[in-house]
Amino acid sequence: MIFRTLQGLCRTAYSHLQRVAKERDTQYDTIIEVSLEKDYYKQLHTASKVHENGLSPRLITPTKTSPLVNTELLELKKRARHLQEQL
Repeated sequence: MIFRTLQGLCRTAYSHLQRVAKERDTQYDTIIEVSLEKDYYKQLHTASKVHENGLSPRLITPTKTSPLVNTELLELKKRARHLQEQL
């Protein structure tokens, strides 16, 4: 009886951990997108000020990420997969 109750609790905890991990991954992706968009608009604002001074602005599109961010994202996803396998 106790074993079945404990087994049920473990299954419930496991399903909750899976859900939380998926939510975390989704939120992380959203944070990256919002950060890139913020940087883009910040550059756009700075470029408009630079343009007023007669200098040529250089913008980075929000869809492109720096190699450092891509590498970090890949490492975190690899780590998340590894942790899910351990669970």
